[in-house]
Amino acid sequence: MKIPIKILFFLFIMPLSASAQIHSPANYRASVDRFNRHIADQVAQITQTSGGFRLPSSPFLMVHGKPVEHSIVLMHGLSDSPYFMRDVAKLFYDQGYDVVAPLMPGNGTRMEDLGKVSLEDWKQEVSFAYETAQGLGKKVSLGGMSAGGALAVWAGRKYSGDVEAVYLFSPALFFEHWVTRLTCLRPQHLLPNRGSEVPIRYSKISNNGTCQLVHLVDELDLQPGHVSLACPIFLCVTEYDDVINVQRTIYWVESQPGDHRILAYVKEGGKSDLEFADPDHETLVPTQPIKHAQIVLRSNAFDDEFNPKFGDLENSMIGFIHRPTTTAR
Repeated sequence: MKIPIKILFFLFIMPLSASAQIHSPANYRASVDRFNRHIADQVAQITQTSGGFRLPSSPFLMVHGKPVEHSIVLMHGLSDSPYFMRDVAKLFYDQGYDVVAPLMPGNGTRMEDLGKVSLEDWKQEVSFAYETAQGLGKKVSLGGMSAGGALAVWAGRKYSGDVEAVYLFSPALFFEHWVTRLTCLRPQHLLPNRGSEVPIRYSKISNNGTCQLVHLVDELDLQPGHVSLACPIFLCVTEYDDVINVQRTIYWVESQPGDHRILAYVKEGGKSDLEFADPDHETLVPTQPIKHAQIVLRSNAFDDEFNPKFGDLENSMIGFIHRPTTTAR
């Protein structure tokens, strides 16, 4: 049976034309310009609310100036800022990725702003960043630290089938302490966070912000053994983490069907209590204490919170980025 020429045109030529249009130089420039305008608006807001003090918390782009094969959205944690993702962003950029690093609403301005933010605000910001990344690279990945990791999993499910890989750094998918859920009872309360006030994070954390994260975790409803993400997953955790349940996080990643790699900073002297199902996919780095948010920072110009073993993370990530393609388990 002969297929009419017009049908062949619509079946083959049109989809290729649409794909070429999405990743065209014109759309690339439009995506960059759109996000740069968004950055300018947020910089103006940061300047107005903090007198410029929190400008290091600003969102950013790292782009190569022309359409690339790979792009990634990197999301920071609660009460933190895109500054925490800069070293990881540089790593991806050096591997040829264009990088989009949004500022999650409620962060980077005033602590009180986290008291008014909603989960929907965060979702809208992530969606905007993802749509920007689609205009930059043919294949889009997601990455996030702490609450940003939970948002990366949410976006990975929303855009299922289109996401190349998900990179999780101390992801807030399972809480270590049940009292975290009590934050929803007093949403306007502020709790001490980490040390003194610095431009890249708040010194206190909003119960409302934590409560929105609780809502997100409940919505994700992650259970080991239940498929939530089919794409490859890279996970970095530290055994010294007192914010998330590290073991449950490992169990969940290991139970997902896609390829995975896990880098874990563990106690020295063979004293680690963590369990792994597949040692071939895990790298253990004995170390002195490295805390929850430290793992993504090679250096830190504002306080002593950084990862002295960042080189191990860098090597593991580069190996995962350039791993041989495998099929789902």
